Amino acid sequence: MRHLKLVQRRFRNGFREGRHIRKELTLKVVLRMHKKIMFPTSPLIAGDLRLTEIDVRDHSGVSAEEVPAKMTEFVDWFNSHETHN
Repeated sequence: MRHLKLVQRRFRNGFREGRHIRKELTLKVVLRMHKKIMFPTSPLIAGDLRLTEIDVRDHSGVSAEEVPAKMTEFVDWFNSHETHN
């Protein structure tokens, strides 16, 4: 339970940082937020794009090869909407 609270706090802090984006979101900003959230529990992967396959329960994430393109797609989608300004 302590771990969950730490992750939740890091997650909120990461998004708090995201609220200060005045122009465009970048992959660098996303990875910096990922590092802040994940470093306490997963320092070896924190702040980097995933290089391996991942399954969580019965969900399989996109292949590691697709991650850079999917992240670029997400950043482009985010920046195309006015809601972050």
